[in-house]
Amino acid sequence: IMLYLKLELALGAFIAGVAISAFFHHEKQLEAKISSLGFGFLVPLFFIHVGASFDLGALAEEGVVAGAFLITFLMTLSRILAAVVLKHIGGPKDALLVALSLSMPLTLLVAVATIGYETKLLNMLSYYQLILASIFEILLSMILIKWISSRQVNR
Repeated sequence: IMLYLKLELALGAFIAGVAISAFFHHEKQLEAKISSLGFGFLVPLFFIHVGASFDLGALAEEGVVAGAFLITFLMTLSRILAAVVLKHIGGPKDALLVALSLSMPLTLLVAVATIGYETKLLNMLSYYQLILASIFEILLSMILIKWISSRQVNR
């Protein structure tokens, strides 16, 4: 249907997933099988495709790296602000760790950027900035989580 309507196939896959969840909510084994197929096979193929299509020469283009750093800074800042809201849960250290772990949905950012680029809603510069920012953010978050979790904080 999505091909016929000339709409994004990822949107069709999402709608199919919602329909399966709505009509087969009692079949937990079906969800587990689909999940293992998606995360074990299809998601890695998607990331291979995105990685293979990323032009390393774009790093030399004006604005790509600076824009990616700005996006990374803003995404990390939003996580830190979320930690302020979450600090009542288990203290500032746990709140910061939870907030930084929220930045792990790299898959979503890459998927949205790819869909935006493929549908011509994003230009190539914005696409490369978002892909690069998602890589920067995941690296920064992993380093910060490891560093923060290894430190002792007095409560």
